Amino acid sequence: MPDRLHRGADAAIGCALVLLELVALAVCVVVWPFIDHFELDPETPQHPYVFWDYAPAIAVLGAVVVIVGVVAAKGRATITAVSQLVMALLVAAVLAVGSVAQHHEDDRAQSAPAPTGRALIAPTFAYAAVDASPH
Repeated sequence: MPDRLHRGADAAIGCALVLLELVALAVCVVVWPFIDHFELDPETPQHPYVFWDYAPAIAVLGAVVVIVGVVAAKGRATITAVSQLVMALLVAAVLAVGSVAQHHEDDRAQSAPAPTGRALIAPTFAYAAVDASPH
């Protein structure tokens, strides 16, 4: 009977940790960038989304997941250790895909020619003169 109680507690802790870590990952990937770029004033300059601003928080979350997984494995909490392994793989995948996407975006931005003449500003649909000549 104590073994069944141990497995039940292990499963409950594993599920609770996965839920909390998924919420933390969603905050780092979705909520934080949305709040960071949310602006009601259309005249405010728009800053592009840069993954590198949020990658350290995601990496810290990954480190916490790995540490909890190691502690769970040492405590023979098999279900929690396996769930933490899956979460560590998910966090690593988010970091890898985000890094590749940001690197691609950085390369694309560097290879784009400098704008000359008039540019359309998206939020206000007003034309603004852009001088790209070096001064």
